[in-house]
Amino acid sequence: MRSRAWTVVSLLGVSGLHTILPGALVYRPLFLLVAAGSLLCCALTLRTPDSEAVRTHGSPVAEPAPDGVERRENRLVLRLMIANMMNGAASVRPGR
Repeated sequence: MRSRAWTVVSLLGVSGLHTILPGALVYRPLFLLVAAGSLLCCALTLRTPDSEAVRTHGSPVAEPAPDGVERRENRLVLRLMIANMMNGAASVRPGR
């Protein structure tokens, strides 16, 4: 099993970083690459025009959501974000 993992690490080009960074620090550039990709995706998503928001003269007007629905949705999304952050923080074990 270890030889497969080492092959994957070598293919990713991480093996050369062992001479520069000790231990688990070798993988930090990979995490930074993933974080940069996520930020790029967020930026592209924010720049994408919302076709639902653009109305023409003949389109029907949507009914507004009942009071409190948007606030409840925002609270649920916030709770999900906190759960994801806690899950990510729990999976990081320093010193191993």
